[in-house]
Amino acid sequence: MKFINKYTFKKPSYRLIFYIALSLIISYIILDASQSKITWKEFWNYFIIKTPKHWPAFSDILHIQSSLICKLSGIDPFITNPCEFKNIRYQYPITWLFVFEYLNLDNENNFRIFIFFILSFLFLTYFLLLEISKNKFNKIILILLFFSTSSTLVIERGNVDLIIFSLTFLIVLIPSYYTSLLIISGLSLLKIYPFFLFFYLLAKKDKKIITISIMLLVIYFIYEVSIAKYIDKNHSIMALSQSYGVQSITEGIFKTLEKTNFAFITENQKNIIRLICSLVFLLISILFFLTGINSNKKIDFLNKDIQKNLFTLGATIYIGSYIFYSNVDYRLIFLFFTIPFMENFSKKVNYAYCFSIFIISNSFFLSFAPLTIEHIIYTSILYLIKLFLVFFLAFYLGILNKDFFKLKS
Repeated sequence: MKFINKYTFKKPSYRLIFYIALSLIISYIILDASQSKITWKEFWNYFIIKTPKHWPAFSDILHIQSSLICKLSGIDPFITNPCEFKNIRYQYPITWLFVFEYLNLDNENNFRIFIFFILSFLFLTYFLLLEISKNKFNKIILILLFFSTSSTLVIERGNVDLIIFSLTFLIVLIPSYYTSLLIISGLSLLKIYPFFLFFYLLAKKDKKIITISIMLLVIYFIYEVSIAKYIDKNHSIMALSQSYGVQSITEGIFKTLEKTNFAFITENQKNIIRLICSLVFLLISILFFLTGINSNKKIDFLNKDIQKNLFTLGATIYIGSYIFYSNVDYRLIFLFFTIPFMENFSKKVNYAYCFSIFIISNSFFLSFAPLTIEHIIYTSILYLIKLFLVFFLAFYLGILNKDFFKLKS
């Protein structure tokens, strides 16, 4: 609490109490709406345009709970999952089942309390982001982003990214190396992409040997707890206007070639092409990062280092997930972390960046039939913005971390 007051509120503020109370109220309203299918769909019609309203409510996180029920009944949900509302085999790392079992979330009352808590934590995170951002324009953009389709969809689906989003924010609220190390390691075992957050420790702290050692250990455990994810055929690569990442781009090219009968590529060939493309984008991003390190350009901080830290966390997750994954656009919420820091830039850069985030974060507002002129133009614009952001963020990560390669133990 002292840290929150120190870095976000000039003095002990009643606004923090107000934010907590408001977060609880909003969470209660959403949870209450989830009791009825009709109410649930009508509620989200105000926010999410032209996207299916999933039922039952919070379907993604409910998938874990129902899979746990099967597991406790002696059924392996990785093989068959009759307890799941769509009978879909379990799709997340097994770590989630351990967490849900430890918290007794197979119990419906415990499960609803858990959802209420994570929603409240999410909204409190949103409000604290507003406090961290001092520029009025950036505050307005953040408010609009909180109502964007990326933000509302992650809540409507109850996707685990909203949990990871809030827990990632804890890293800057609790400025302790070992606490950050514990959070990042734990998140990496819950979902693989938070592993890229280790860059934050490598760039910020003077315990790089310890960090690298833990990273290697986490890689081993990630392999052990997530191997089922990679052999699960339910996990398809998405090639949508409302997705981002190297894998989405390559999959879109594959599907276009096949639908137009221009070429047919075998699965083994696709895997090789996917790997090569990821490596190419990785090398290009490293080049932009190194260019930033060697640049004479400097940024004068108008506010606290918390903005820089949030920028590093948000940029790292976006770049890492872009290079190696196919991501639905609700994962763009991690770019919200970068908004407060942009007020340190010129107005033109700040406005252009914020509007870019706003545009791609509302990609679900429009949808077109595949391979139509409208679809091609719309998808191209969204993908070009997302691609530009990768290199822009990589460059400025380099500028902010000029001593990245200095090894200290």
